[in-house]
Amino acid sequence: MPSIGKLLPGRAEYYIGTVANGVEDYYTGAGEAPGQWIGTSADRLGLSGQVDAEQLHRVLDFKDPTTGERLTRGHAVPKVVGFDTTFCAPKSVSLLFGLGDPEVSNEVRNAHDVAVARALEIYESIAQGRRGAGGHHTVEGEGFVGAAFRHRTSRNLDPHLHTHVVVANLVHAAEDDRWSALDGRPLYQ
Repeated sequence: MPSIGKLLPGRAEYYIGTVANGVEDYYTGAGEAPGQWIGTSADRLGLSGQVDAEQLHRVLDFKDPTTGERLTRGHAVPKVVGFDTTFCAPKSVSLLFGLGDPEVSNEVRNAHDVAVARALEIYESIAQGRRGAGGHHTVEGEGFVGAAFRHRTSRNLDPHLHTHVVVANLVHAAEDDRWSALDGRPLYQ
């Protein structure tokens, strides 16, 4: 079951500090998988493998994760820096994952990962950018830049298999080889 919310300026620090740096036990419980870069536009920026906090911070600031140069033409601070998408397995699946024998648990986790990957493929297929005053002009995007964090438990430490995906408000448009703000409206639909 997916949920989505806007990531506002300043809230990125929460993800960087608690997710990417691993300050909070909820995100760093023993055996939690490290965050992984995902998305076609992440590949374009050379982002792959484990999420690095500094790179995540730069991407959410619309900057090249390596050079720190601004990727978009606009220089105003955006109202939305990204989207917090969370994919939760049903409680019965989470219980099977958390309480099942290791083989069953592994299969459930793998199935969850496949389901999340498929949902993200669909999201990427509808990615588009917004440009101009008020973002009224749309351009076809090439996927998105995301950081995925899979977790085994809820904050109450009960079995709760879920994956947080922080999707940057950033998309590359092939038509003119430019970066734009991601149009989040199709994600909600």
